[in-house]
Amino acid sequence: MDKWDRDNLNFLLNVDEETFEDFMAQSSDDDIQYAIELIQTHKAELMTRELELYDELAEENGLVQAQALLSKFRL
Repeated sequence: MDKWDRDNLNFLLNVDEETFEDFMAQSSDDDIQYAIELIQTHKAELMTRELELYDELAEENGLVQAQALLSKFRL
């Protein structure tokens, strides 16, 4: 997503209800489709990031468990 798309997404995510209603009333079908695609892309990015965070957490938990196990053998 480029800066233009990101700015448009930020508008959609942060706009107040009245402004959003005005946007929807004045938008063409193509504009609305573009807005939906921006939100879907953002959702996919968030889901990908969530999976990355789960993987990082699993790695960290595995490391903590390994360190706890190894600590039994340290002097």
